[in-house]
Amino acid sequence: MVIPGPNELTLDQLNKIMDRFMSEMIQLYSRHDFRVHGHENKFPIHSVLNSEVCDLPANRKLEGLASFSSKLFMCPQYPWRYIRYAFRAHSAEDADKQEIFDRHGVSWSPLNRLPGWLTSLNSVVEFMHCIYLCMVRHVTKIIILQLGMLSPIPRNDWYPLEQIDEFFSQIIWPVSVGRLPPSVTSSSLKADQWHLHISVLFVGLFVSWERCLETLLSETENPTDEQLDEINTSTMDRSIRHHYETVLTFSTTIQILSSCSISPDEIDCGCAALSRACQNWAHMGCHMTPYFHFAQHLHCQLLQFGLCYATWAFPYECNNGFLGRMNHNNHKGGELECTMMHKWWKWVLVCDLIGCFLSSHYFR
Repeated sequence: MVIPGPNELTLDQLNKIMDRFMSEMIQLYSRHDFRVHGHENKFPIHSVLNSEVCDLPANRKLEGLASFSSKLFMCPQYPWRYIRYAFRAHSAEDADKQEIFDRHGVSWSPLNRLPGWLTSLNSVVEFMHCIYLCMVRHVTKIIILQLGMLSPIPRNDWYPLEQIDEFFSQIIWPVSVGRLPPSVTSSSLKADQWHLHISVLFVGLFVSWERCLETLLSETENPTDEQLDEINTSTMDRSIRHHYETVLTFSTTIQILSSCSISPDEIDCGCAALSRACQNWAHMGCHMTPYFHFAQHLHCQLLQFGLCYATWAFPYECNNGFLGRMNHNNHKGGELECTMMHKWWKWVLVCDLIGCFLSSHYFR
């Protein structure tokens, strides 16, 4: 669903659009006759809205829930409770609606009209925003960079940030790779860049921290784990060894969960490793965002919907730039929608015309 701007819709405006959409979906739930390719007669088709895919702010607004940053209602894991209060809010006065929202973190959403729709089951944790744009970015920018894990030590002639930047600049990527991941200090990276970044981050960290580890090992011929921890740092949250092991686990987890084929056993293994990585960062006292919690629900989601490619927003996010560049001449009141539809039909007709020229029937 594409809702033109320039301003974000209010909850009432969004609900009016969704009410119309839900009315049509309920008709499709019952049955509707459609034409099927290769058949002259129409066939009855039953349609079901299986999931809702979007980032967390849009998800919470669409579901009529409190923000994911709410201290009291961050994670909606009790769907029947939310449905009960949502229906109460639907027929309540404005003051009562606000009281229900303040006390229970829920307001009415037209999605509740769909048979069998449950927020915690049908609203997926979008993999691209959760893993790449939040967790990978947070691990790199906050846990590693901002906490000083790459800070230089001039007296030891140790400059890990320069070494990891040099490592990324010397990587030879395949031709099929699009945008390359630049330095770890770069800002405003895209999801595909973070995807490439995490696939080699653990190697870059090893290169940048290797000299430090060699220095530690040279001081004692056969150091124990306790001696290494004591030498590395006096506090756990700055232990190079602990951070590297956790990043290595985290990187391996992402490669497993984002693979093109995955089995239930691999889902169990990957999600368990992801949970261990998050727990390790928690034990080390690292600051984490709500997405680190939502990622713990990926296990049930992957078993229910399959590969992350089925529910992530990469195909839609790729069109954001195209939609942003579309010339709409500040049209309002439905003119922008007509402009987009006219352009879409133009492309369809051009593609059909090219298809006619390329068809074998045309050249006979």
